[in-house]
Amino acid sequence: MKSIATIFNEALKFWFGHFGFVLLLQLPLGILVVGQRFLDSYLETHPILAVLLLLPLFSVGSSLSTALTFLYLQTPSPRKLSTFAHLLKDSSKKLKYLVPTSLCVAIFFGPGLAAFILPGLYFISLYFFVPILVVREPIQPIANYLFASKTIVTQSRNIFWTTAGLALATLLMELPISYFVDSLSSLIGHPSLCDMLISMMFASFLDIMVSLYFLNLSSKGNS
Repeated sequence: MKSIATIFNEALKFWFGHFGFVLLLQLPLGILVVGQRFLDSYLETHPILAVLLLLPLFSVGSSLSTALTFLYLQTPSPRKLSTFAHLLKDSSKKLKYLVPTSLCVAIFFGPGLAAFILPGLYFISLYFFVPILVVREPIQPIANYLFASKTIVTQSRNIFWTTAGLALATLLMELPISYFVDSLSSLIGHPSLCDMLISMMFASFLDIMVSLYFLNLSSKGNS
């Protein structure tokens, strides 16, 4: 099995080599980031509404971007737009199924995140591979995807803690994003656009990391 450092280097190489396209795959997330920016002042005074609205939307948006990134990684080389479009068409039914599955996952880790960070992180870790499993495996009951992800993650301590680390990086992504957004906004203005682009950049790299890690586990017969 490859080390996480090796996967990180492979992800970085792929990210630079396909930067424009993997960034484009984060548009579902980017649109939500801009929408949140416009609603910030209202949602700050309505925290319960913010959780009920943003949690399911971001769960679906991030899951869709992860699934699209995984499909792009699975596209045979040389990766052409026409080849990816054909693969996307073949997976369209599965992508539609991703919406209710993502909402189901949000129900699992939402209360944990709202109450304490650790329960939320635990559930995110257990079901971290659900978006990939939805587009990789035949259509089946949602519970099967949840069980399959949990089985992969909990088969060893090393896999669990590595997955938890990736999940934590996803949760903490907002910290470096806020720093870069503030810095760029002071230079070029347009904070909403800066927030969208930087969020998409960080998320695209993390999605590549997650996809490559999953493929690494699969190649060793761990799934």
